[in-house]
Amino acid sequence: MYLDDITVSPTYRQRGIGRGLIGELKRLIADTDSAEIWVGTSVDNEAAQALFASTGARNISVRYIEFLYRQDSFA
Repeated sequence: MYLDDITVSPTYRQRGIGRGLIGELKRLIADTDSAEIWVGTSVDNEAAQALFASTGARNISVRYIEFLYRQDSFA
């Protein structure tokens, strides 16, 4: 399973919301064919890294590269 994005509004951070969302996702897919959850973040997003590590994720890479297609390249 790919966790595309998890964002908590700054007003509500540090209240366990992100941890709860990840916990619920793990609970929901526990009895499915999904063998793992993959999530990525940028190397400078320390808050996300701390959240993922604290909820049982294992760091498997030291960098994260994103690609973006702009509309002018579609043709």
